[in-house]
Amino acid sequence: MRGLVYVNTHQAEMLDAAKAEFPTAAPQDLQASLTRSFADGIFSADGFIPPEAWDTGEAVIRQAGILKAPVAYGEVIDMRFVADVQRELNLH
Repeated sequence: MRGLVYVNTHQAEMLDAAKAEFPTAAPQDLQASLTRSFADGIFSADGFIPPEAWDTGEAVIRQAGILKAPVAYGEVIDMRFVADVQRELNLH
């Protein structure tokens, strides 16, 4: 949650982080990727992982053969901590 808050409130600084992580990538490509990511809401503002996100992730790892049987959202995702952290960070 702290990382998500930082990313969402320091968008201009993310290009430097991306350059450090991907030093051989063209800066304009990194910026385009970041611009698209923020426009598409890739970085959660509230930390909540909806069941649909697990459905997509589960489908990908099942197709890859990593996961052999269905696993329920509640067996993988535990969102109980999110409300506590949201209060701590004043993100109501």
